[in-house]
Amino acid sequence: MADYTGGYRNIRREELPKEAAQSVAPVENVLNLRKTVLTKTGYPNAINTSFSELITPAPPLEETISVEEFFTLYNTIFYDIPAEGNINSHQFLIERSREYIGFPESTDEEIQILLDEITSLRQNLLDTEQELLELQNNQNQNTTTDVISPNISQQQISSNVGGASSGVGGY
Repeated sequence: MADYTGGYRNIRREELPKEAAQSVAPVENVLNLRKTVLTKTGYPNAINTSFSELITPAPPLEETISVEEFFTLYNTIFYDIPAEGNINSHQFLIERSREYIGFPESTDEEIQILLDEITSLRQNLLDTEQELLELQNNQNQNTTTDVISPNISQQQISSNVGGASSGVGGY
């Protein structure tokens, strides 16, 4: 206790304790600090004061093509596009275009009904044309008989057509 003289030790007079000597850095590891001071007028020139770093940058503009360029490209790759598929196909383009213009999607049942109606109408037309031809033929036969001779009977015409000649009323 005789060595204790109070709260502070006078280190100038005494040698440093071994612990304190190890904590002092050698001269070769000295770090030089430099401070740059900016004036009020020079500060805005040296430092960017806008908040551009906090704002997300605008996305790059995509290249757009005109409608004419689109159809030129479409015609160029037309046969490379698959016919069917959920995306990137002719089927996809048709369905997407139908949705856009509001064109109702025809079902196979509706198509079959329309085809049946077309078939029925064609058959009616054919039947009507046949009836018309039959009426024209009947009228032509009646007219032909009247034109040949009103004095010759139908029986004489039939027998002459068959090749038999009765000898009556020769032409």
